[in-house]
Amino acid sequence: MVTASSSQPLSASSRPSREPLRFLSAFAISLILLVLVLFAAVTATDPSRYFFGSPVPQIWPNNLRVKVEFFRKFAADGKVTGLLLGSSRCGILEPEQADRMTGLRFFNACVYDASTDSMLALYRFFRRPAGPPEMIVVGIDTFLLRAGAEPSQDLKGNYELSRQLEPGLLPLWHYARLYPHYLRFQTFTDLGTSLRNWASPKPPIDRFRPDGSLMASVESPARGPAGISPPEIEKLMVQYRAEFQSLSPGRLDRLRSLLSEASADGARIVLWITPVHPALRAAIDRVPSLASAEREARRAIAQLAVLYRARLFDLSGPDSYGGDPAGWVDPVHPGLPDARKELGLLLGQAQN
Repeated sequence: MVTASSSQPLSASSRPSREPLRFLSAFAISLILLVLVLFAAVTATDPSRYFFGSPVPQIWPNNLRVKVEFFRKFAADGKVTGLLLGSSRCGILEPEQADRMTGLRFFNACVYDASTDSMLALYRFFRRPAGPPEMIVVGIDTFLLRAGAEPSQDLKGNYELSRQLEPGLLPLWHYARLYPHYLRFQTFTDLGTSLRNWASPKPPIDRFRPDGSLMASVESPARGPAGISPPEIEKLMVQYRAEFQSLSPGRLDRLRSLLSEASADGARIVLWITPVHPALRAAIDRVPSLASAEREARRAIAQLAVLYRARLFDLSGPDSYGGDPAGWVDPVHPGLPDARKELGLLLGQAQN
């Protein structure tokens, strides 16, 4: 009996369809091309100035990059022998006042969204051109030491500072790992904003003096007798309650490294705890877990001050330096008169 061979070719209708595979391949290729176009657009517009600059206006402040650029110019005019380090709370401290009181030449290296990581990176970077400073004044927010906090994106995006914390970091790897940050919808919004600002330029949000200090903004005047509003306090308290439960060993280690290296360099160290508005202080003290975390932070800072022979000042509130709560800009930023009193007390007593 003759039977049909089982090896006969299948009819076209009975073959497995390759259409799904073609679709998936086309989709993958299109997605890759879209991502590459997005990365090229981000590099070309550079909205946060993490790459190589652009003729398109910067739309996000990058305080760390500004301070590095300003420091280079400032140091070119003379050796920098004093550094002011800290967060935005210390941004309006005036190096000229410090110069008059100490006879040194200060630069304000305080930055937004500061961390002990950024302070250590800045110290290491700034000390390289002409040697270490003779004095550093380090302002510490207790909230800055909270567990779970990540270094700012501005620090991650700055190659010169990142390699101070990661010796041997290659430029190619540094820039390559920045791109995943832009895989979000906000990037498309930023690109549109960049192009609109290019067509119609706007003034920068903040302006800095050549010595790194922030010019007091006329758009953020002191509150006066009206004071700070309860909603402002509650907004900050939501963040405090959610994030400030314990201290970060990593951030304490960075602070320890900063003080250790400055001490080994022979620098005089002034360490101070920065203030908050009395209304915010009262709200913090009413929450036992926050009050406990604050006490723990103060103890840790005091121990480091003893270990590295730093002069420590606890200026947790305006009453500690004769300040005026009516002169504050918001619950965590004093006005210029209070900033001058803070620095006057710190350097006046540190000189004795």
